[in-house]
Amino acid sequence: MTENSPLLTLVTGMAHSGTTLLSQLILANSGRVNAGFEGGVLLSRESPRKFYTVSPFYEWFLAKKEAGHWGMKAQELAYACDTDDWETFYRRVMEKCALMQGKEFILDKTPRYIFHLEEVLGKMPGVPLFITVKPLDLLYFSYKKRGVLPEAFRLRLLKAAGSYQAVKDHPMVRLIHHSRLCLQPSDTLSEIFELLNLSPPASWELSISRELQPLHKAYRIEEDRKRANSHFTDEDLAFLAEMTPAYNLLWDIPGT
Repeated sequence: MTENSPLLTLVTGMAHSGTTLLSQLILANSGRVNAGFEGGVLLSRESPRKFYTVSPFYEWFLAKKEAGHWGMKAQELAYACDTDDWETFYRRVMEKCALMQGKEFILDKTPRYIFHLEEVLGKMPGVPLFITVKPLDLLYFSYKKRGVLPEAFRLRLLKAAGSYQAVKDHPMVRLIHHSRLCLQPSDTLSEIFELLNLSPPASWELSISRELQPLHKAYRIEEDRKRANSHFTDEDLAFLAEMTPAYNLLWDIPGT
């Protein structure tokens, strides 16, 4: 991160790829950082002054913190947005948001940033940006369960791929593979904390919530994949066979 920046890191990735898991692990293991559910201010085209046009993220800053959001008052958020400088926005959120009391840094987790990486990095160029990456079959299953059709899923993949291609060599960009985070959480978190200049805890807190499993010793990714494949049609399998090689190559999936 830039020196004295209130923004510790950005976390993005395709929705359901592990962005919440990664974010919650960072928050649970460092008492210096906090965040609401999602940020989204860097989607504002011109400056923080236009953040009110970015829905639902602006509304989430005003939603109750008890529901996992930021819990800011309207006048507090208006003050934070009254600037043309992105870092000043985050600094004012630190100043006014009750959620940030006693904290030193903000984490901005926003999956939608994955489609606008060059623009996002241009606004906060010195801040580490983590992109979570899930095996394609498991990611597709997450979308299929929610009723997303293959062609709509393909379009999102292609948009994310084009966005990543433009920044893949940027020094602040790091891929975090969901499989490794689940299977080797301590090693993965150690590397992340070192990059963020955070002191690691004496022991890693890995029991985040029931919804954010599978971080447990008995986890087997093969079982997850077998369960997902049992729900796939022949058309799904053909789609995955077509898309997987290029996906694995682009996102540096191990074993390709």
